Amino acid sequence: MPQPTPNSLEHNGKVPPFTVLLKLVTLAWAAMVFVLSVIKVPTVNSIPTPHLDKIVHFLMYGVLTLLALYAFGVYTQKQAKRRLLIVFGLVLFGFFIEIVQKKFFSYRSFEISDILANLTGIFVSLLMYALIHLKEHQKHIV
Repeated sequence: MPQPTPNSLEHNGKVPPFTVLLKLVTLAWAAMVFVLSVIKVPTVNSIPTPHLDKIVHFLMYGVLTLLALYAFGVYTQKQAKRRLLIVFGLVLFGFFIEIVQKKFFSYRSFEISDILANLTGIFVSLLMYALIHLKEHQKHIV
């Protein structure tokens, strides 16, 4: 019998409440990323931090990636396709937001450096996720 994952259905056919909550948190985080990406942000010069916006992009997409990977239950090696779909979807999401900024918001702009920061956050989180689950997998083998 296969091991249940936190995302699998319980015997009574209901999704565990934690999984539902995690999916809602993931969707809320994605919505927050979108809103923060299109609103007009006031410039604050109190503490100048070089590349602060790129750090924010990295963190927002890094957190979104981890949330999405855990929320949609991609814990096994067999689910590599699902992981790739999630990552591809997040890359498209970031690219879509940059296009929306350029087309609909005169105070925002399309920046390749934002996309690179998004990609870096996504792939660093994917690597962290893979390393965490590799260690867990090795514990079960030994």
